[in-house]
Amino acid sequence: MIKSFNSYSVYCYFLPGFVLLAMLWLPIILFEGRWPQADFFYALVAIIAAYIIGHILQAVAESAIPSTMKDVRGLLRFPSDVLLDAAPETFPLSYREQLAQIIKKRFDVDVNPHLDRANATNEELNAVSSNRSAAFSLCRSALRQNKIAYEAEKLELLSTMMRGLAVAFGLGAVCHVGWATARLLRPAWEATTCLIVGALLLVGVVGAIIITEQFRPVRENLGRGKRSFLEKILTLIVIVIVFWALVGEFGMGVMTQRWPWVLVAMGLTIALLARFIPEAPKSERLSIWIARAIVCMKVAPIVITFLALGYSLGSSDVADLEDRSKLGLIILVGLLFSLRCFTSYRSFSLKFPKAIYRDFYNYERFKGEGSDRDDQV
Repeated sequence: MIKSFNSYSVYCYFLPGFVLLAMLWLPIILFEGRWPQADFFYALVAIIAAYIIGHILQAVAESAIPSTMKDVRGLLRFPSDVLLDAAPETFPLSYREQLAQIIKKRFDVDVNPHLDRANATNEELNAVSSNRSAAFSLCRSALRQNKIAYEAEKLELLSTMMRGLAVAFGLGAVCHVGWATARLLRPAWEATTCLIVGALLLVGVVGAIIITEQFRPVRENLGRGKRSFLEKILTLIVIVIVFWALVGEFGMGVMTQRWPWVLVAMGLTIALLARFIPEAPKSERLSIWIARAIVCMKVAPIVITFLALGYSLGSSDVADLEDRSKLGLIILVGLLFSLRCFTSYRSFSLKFPKAIYRDFYNYERFKGEGSDRDDQV
């Protein structure tokens, strides 16, 4: 945890949630001239809503923006693992070797900075990655125990905040896209489109759950035991609940003929089911495109929900091309902010493990030199 819980809550939960609420309210100000009420009660509700939405955004961000990065071979790995590779773009060779020696001496963990990844077997690569993950956690824990991890924790906070802001601006832009396309479809086409999109989402999410279960290693399933069985039962219960919820939403659409709002409800319902999609297993039989599709299905229901929400809200406000042009400018600005926050997230997520290794290296080195001087005295 971050040392200051309040700071983490404000910057990583409240701020992204507030940005998303502001993005959603912006077209209302633009077209209706209606600003939020300057009242204590409404302000309190907005603060609570922003904080709760911030938690949801961070959950979406973890699925949409993974913490991994591509190495020189194009494989997705954690930055703390990549930094210890024998590559010129990571740490300098002498520093990397000394750091590996310190980690080996302190924790008895071999991070193998000279590993030839091109000729290593999968078992060797997995073992080294596991050791490096353990070494990184141990280095971080050692810094926390000695209360010298302030800079690293600040970088972690900034990384998490930027990832949440990237998703907030992105979803806000998606909602504005729906707002800009409002009333472009005829009512009859709205019903057909909403039903097709909802059905595709449901099939995609259920298919992602089935695929990940089929490709999960047998050894992992045996190790999970009773817990795996309970998870399957819970997933089945949620599927049944989602099915009947979708049936009810379909009936509501038939009665009210407000199909975009029905798609909003369907998207939220399927998003609940998408939370049960496990991580894509590392299997040679599983295509990288299928793995990416599984990740996309975790995020697709939320994206469709915001798109349908914007379409529903904009139906009564967007009248002509001028209004759509204004929204187009807002969409462009939102996407630019989202991209900028994403770039900052990538930068901070790489600086964070660098700070952990650097601070641990300096701490162990100077501690050892201090001990030697004390012995000489």
